[in-house]
Amino acid sequence: MKRSYNYLSRPNTMKKILYLYIAWSIMTGFVSCKKDDMPIYDAGAMEHGSVSACRNGNDWLASGSASFYANDNGLVIIRGDMYDIGGVGSNKTETFSISKVPLQKGKYQLSNGNLSEMKPEASISFLDYDALSYTYTLDEDKVSWVTLTEIDALNNHLKGCFEIYLTQISSSYENAPDKLCFKKGEFSVDIIE
Repeated sequence: MKRSYNYLSRPNTMKKILYLYIAWSIMTGFVSCKKDDMPIYDAGAMEHGSVSACRNGNDWLASGSASFYANDNGLVIIRGDMYDIGGVGSNKTETFSISKVPLQKGKYQLSNGNLSEMKPEASISFLDYDALSYTYTLDEDKVSWVTLTEIDALNNHLKGCFEIYLTQISSSYENAPDKLCFKKGEFSVDIIE
């Protein structure tokens, strides 16, 4: 006759599991990030396309568009805008941009460039009724990129994907997260001249 033995019924095993659970609970409290308490805005009409991603673990969708960078037909800016719909009219509250992207199919690593460099870069700003509330710039400790997968020159339309990591550079809100992570990002936008 085979004898079954329940290891969890042993007192030492149960104590170890309890100690591990308590240690895990304490550690997650120490290393957890600042609460992502950002407001949810409306994507708007999306008449020129859309930009979407998983931002800090939540679905994010913005009204999209593109334009040429500094009147240079070889570089574009891809924008995602969100609006606070309420009250009188609608105010643009969130502006996400990937700028200085070469107008050629390919994958491009982003950097925090300066005006003299023509390297692709990314940023996001939040406005509270025309006053800048908080701003993020590229987190240079992580690799961020954008890929142009389709360029329809006849219809002035772009498609692509991205993964971008941003860090806060200024904020007037206490609960704004220190970092923003955009994963599984996609865009399908018209170039507006």
